[in-house]
Amino acid sequence: MRLKKKLLKLINFNFLILILIGFSFLSILFFGINQTKATACTISGSGWIYDGSMGYRTQAVNGNQLLIYTGDERIIVFTFTNCGTLSLSGDVPAAGYLVGAGNQINIYDGYSPTLVGSITISNATVSGDLNIVADGTNYYVQSIGNSITACYNSTNPCGSAGTLTFTPTICSGPVSISWTDSIITANSTKIRKIHIDELRTQINNRRVDAGLANYSWTDPTITANSTKIRKIHVDELRNITSQAP
Repeated sequence: MRLKKKLLKLINFNFLILILIGFSFLSILFFGINQTKATACTISGSGWIYDGSMGYRTQAVNGNQLLIYTGDERIIVFTFTNCGTLSLSGDVPAAGYLVGAGNQINIYDGYSPTLVGSITISNATVSGDLNIVADGTNYYVQSIGNSITACYNSTNPCGSAGTLTFTPTICSGPVSISWTDSIITANSTKIRKIHIDELRTQINNRRVDAGLANYSWTDPTITANSTKIRKIHVDELRNITSQAP
């Protein structure tokens, strides 16, 4: 009976070791190869900004959306997909001069050098400029692919009032991961909590790169010599790796 228990224990140990080896390989393969392909950043939305009905016009952000309150009880909504999230600083008028600067849009009060605020985007860089200055002109602003363009008194995608282009920085290339116990040897390397912790951390890192939220793991805190190894721990690693872009 004792021999039988020892054999079962050894078989279970080897089985779990093989699982860890397999997932280490899959993780390296996933992180090192799939990350070389960037996900396109796209934008949707359009609308008029009428200079004749100024009111108080401002810009705001809501997660992955840029909101322009036009002053005549309308809101122009631009929705960003695979570009990350947006955050706003400053009390920014909608009618202004917008300039791409790295991962943010700097917004100036008219053509003056006064910087009144900025919009930061988490997973994209911004280039170009957009002129929607309050100077007696009506503007039509619209999205085209990964850009926002504006025209004077026209709905044509002419870009006569400038264009802001958003280039994704997500999934920009292979990542180098330093694993604990980088070489796992059957019947020798002990299963450790850090092996699961590292896989979970790296999967969530890549999800953040892709503009996704962290995954909520079952037993998010694994305690050595206390938390039992469960089937769902392995199932989640498999499932979430398949779901990631």
